[in-house]
Amino acid sequence: MEFNNKYIKLTNILGIYQVIPIKNLLFVKANGKYIKCFFTDDNEVTCSNVHLSIGKFVESCKLIPILVQIHKSYVVNIDKIEEYGAYPQENLTIIEKGNKFDIPIARRKRLYVHNIVKSIKNI
Repeated sequence: MEFNNKYIKLTNILGIYQVIPIKNLLFVKANGKYIKCFFTDDNEVTCSNVHLSIGKFVESCKLIPILVQIHKSYVVNIDKIEEYGAYPQENLTIIEKGNKFDIPIARRKRLYVHNIVKSIKNI
């Protein structure tokens, strides 16, 4: 897997090489020794399984400020957040292409997420 400030390049578990624009990445969910990357591709939301731990993903994307780990199992693209209530919120919502994803926020990260969402998104 490779990162730069515009793209994530990865190979999924089927051996298919993918280049995902960061602006299209919705969120990443830990799934054991794998991660599931949810992103938009043409007119739909696609999920790609990658043999990589969430920790290694977080380490790789440290320099991309819009990708934020909000839970031990989730990294979200802050630009894709559509709904976020008043602090302390337990979940945030990403809505894309008719799909709605409610993503949990870790208790110890709620103030951190609140401050980021407030400063970047003004939701």
